[in-house]
Amino acid sequence: MTTNIDALPSEERDEYLLNLEQALSDPDKVSKVGTKIKLPASFNFTSRIIFVSNLPGDKFIKDPDLAAIRSRSMFVDVKLSREGVVERIKSLLPYIMPEVPIEEKEDLLEALAEKEGGNLTMRAIVAAIGVKQAGVASNNEELLRLVKMYMS
Repeated sequence: MTTNIDALPSEERDEYLLNLEQALSDPDKVSKVGTKIKLPASFNFTSRIIFVSNLPGDKFIKDPDLAAIRSRSMFVDVKLSREGVVERIKSLLPYIMPEVPIEEKEDLLEALAEKEGGNLTMRAIVAAIGVKQAGVASNNEELLRLVKMYMS
């Protein structure tokens, strides 16, 4: 149940908010009051939120639920070129599965980067390293075929 506190005179609104704050700060009072607490129908939000998503920007236009988020925020769509993605992944290779030699990881990244099509991601390189470590691929072509599912 809500109440429109905007319609209340300022003294009543202040008293209402004080009583609400006291009621909500004491769990015993909340359980005793139960559904009798009337929450405000609106409030001023003074905090900040950063919403980060890996969805492409055009998805925020086409999907009505996501469009609502976009219309209520400052929107920045960051897209890296394929070369930018490769450079970013390369900068993180020392921290990904550090027990694997860096040269091996760099070779796998290069092989994935040369593969036409597909979406090169951190998941793809981690999968490639895992497949290579598991020894289930007899050569790079077989390894790339197994990892391709992570590059869609």
